[in-house]
Amino acid sequence: MAKLEELKEIAKAYCKKMGYEYIFANEYKFGFQDKNGGLWTLTYFELEEKLKELNK
Repeated sequence: MAKLEELKEIAKAYCKKMGYEYIFANEYKFGFQDKNGGLWTLTYFELEEKLKELNK
């Protein structure tokens, strides 16, 4: 399993790519603010699904 630092870097990269503001990450999920000011969290499993969608 990935270490927490690796998960944080993945979360930060996703936020940067999508134009979101990274807020936090832990072992299970990460949080960010979208372009409209909405606050969200994604688990790493949900992130995997979103990345698959982007690559279609």
